[in-house]
Amino acid sequence: MRDDEVSSLKKQLQAVLQEQRDGSVNANHLQHFLEQQAQELLNAKKQLLEHESRDEKCKRKWQTLVKVKALSPLISHDFSKENMAKEEQIKGLSLQLNRQVENYQQLFDEQDRKLNAAHAKFLEVANSPLKT
Repeated sequence: MRDDEVSSLKKQLQAVLQEQRDGSVNANHLQHFLEQQAQELLNAKKQLLEHESRDEKCKRKWQTLVKVKALSPLISHDFSKENMAKEEQIKGLSLQLNRQVENYQQLFDEQDRKLNAAHAKFLEVANSPLKT
């Protein structure tokens, strides 16, 4: 509540108390004052509940952020370990692949030599005179 509202309520309460002391209490005035106070109390309770709800929601979000922040170095550390392991695996697989390429190249070269030798023998046999 603002200060002007508080001072207004104090004045109304003093007026009601003064009327009660003087004996000139107006029942309607007193009832209206109490109803007004009850309504303002309900409004204040609603606002308080809303603020407490918002506060609780903010606390939960904040706790979640703090947990995420605390875990982020661990998560990034795990990712970096995982990345290093994957890089090692890639290097190993690349070496394996290069060895297989070299092996295939050697096999193709050997096959070419054998084909050339067989072709040379074929030409030799084909060009030689027939013996009768």
